Amino acid sequence: EQKEQLGTGHAAQQAKLALHDFSGDVLVVCGDMPLIKSQTLIDLVNRHREKKSACTVLTLKSSEKKDFGLVIRDEQGSVSKIVECKDASEDEKKVDEFNSGVYCFDKHLFSKALDEIGNNNIQKEYYLTDTIQYIVSSGFVIETEQITDTTQLLGINTQEDLSLAEKILMGETGPF
Repeated sequence: EQKEQLGTGHAAQQAKLALHDFSGDVLVVCGDMPLIKSQTLIDLVNRHREKKSACTVLTLKSSEKKDFGLVIRDEQGSVSKIVECKDASEDEKKVDEFNSGVYCFDKHLFSKALDEIGNNNIQKEYYLTDTIQYIVSSGFVIETEQITDTTQLLGINTQEDLSLAEKILMGETGPF
């Protein structure tokens, strides 16, 4: 239980105790995304296991600017970090690949990464995305599974979001 809302990383830290005796892969999915397809999650986990990855991130490729974290890649095309929009530089804001907030982690490395994140950012929150930078700096490669369907990532945070999700489910509207 997350008594204080101190960010997505803090929320994930609350699950560490429950995962203490668990070994294997940990799938992290935001609880406010009811339109994500089960096949998308299966594809993410399959890619994670095929690549024997420390972490695999579901990303969204879109030319539309979304309020998601930005996937920053190095010169070789490897993921180097994920930056929240509020913390991004002007150059970083030009990318067209976004973080969905859905991940598959190796549990052992996930636990270590959660121990290393801090709240040194504009929001003063513990960002789950900071685990990515820790994993990269520890010498591991971050894999990605990419989608283009923005509908799957609709977060339900307002009555308007809920109304839009209902319309999408009833086939009355396309991607938001």
